[in-house]
Amino acid sequence: MRKSNVQCLSLLFVLFSYILVAQENEIDLYDHTDYQLLKSQDKSVGKAMMLSAIFPGTGQFYVNKRSFWTYFFPAIEVSLFIMAKNYDKKGDKLTKKFEKFANEHYDQSLQNMTQLSLIGHPSSNRMYGSLEEIENGILDQWGNGGYFRLDRSDKQHYYEDIGKYNKYIYGWSDWQNNFVAPNGSINWIFNDNGIWIGNVGVNPNSPDFDIEVNHPYSELRAQYFKIRDDANDAYYTRQSMYFLVVLNHGISTYHANRVVKAYNKKVNLQPKYSLSVINDNIVPIIGFVANF
Repeated sequence: MRKSNVQCLSLLFVLFSYILVAQENEIDLYDHTDYQLLKSQDKSVGKAMMLSAIFPGTGQFYVNKRSFWTYFFPAIEVSLFIMAKNYDKKGDKLTKKFEKFANEHYDQSLQNMTQLSLIGHPSSNRMYGSLEEIENGILDQWGNGGYFRLDRSDKQHYYEDIGKYNKYIYGWSDWQNNFVAPNGSINWIFNDNGIWIGNVGVNPNSPDFDIEVNHPYSELRAQYFKIRDDANDAYYTRQSMYFLVVLNHGISTYHANRVVKAYNKKVNLQPKYSLSVINDNIVPIIGFVANF
């Protein structure tokens, strides 16, 4: 999805380059012959740029309401806002979906009891915490406050952490089914430094678990992570649409500048007066000089 956003940006930059070229060869729609009319229709560069900066296309409308670009830039603006709104709704829908999924399959109380078992194991590294720290109030009764610090009240981090960090895998129900015996015992595996590296499964359908070979795995967590990642992608795409809105304003503003200059160049004729001798008579000559 993020690749498609890059493609959108590339297309807009290509469009910008096209505008620069096309503007130089724009069809002359201003075929005026009356000088006073020409002078009265000079356009303000500043006004056109300000209008297009506020809403793309209005600066072009100020110069020539029949121009293709007068309607192109507003169409892009509206389309981008509609897409941004749709992706925002999609992100909200997926957010509700992954939160509901977590509430159904993740239990923080199981996470707490399991991490307490890890902390209290005689072979575990002190980085996880210790029973002494719990007794002294440095950590809470479940060992939270140091290495473990999952906080349900911090909604954003809670739903992020249970899918992101291996140390919070214990709360997923399928992990509990695979590695916690009915009597609550857990067969922990540690390396020589007391770092948790796996668990032994408790039933024939549960594979032995070794995180040095395979990352800590829970099928439910994998499903959860996919839904949450899709939600983040939707919000990322929404932000990309808003960036393209800003880009559309910039391109439209710059284009309005060029349109006005091209328009004024075509209508900016200056009168020229001179005297000439024709057949020994002095004859006044009035003409026009076009400034390009």
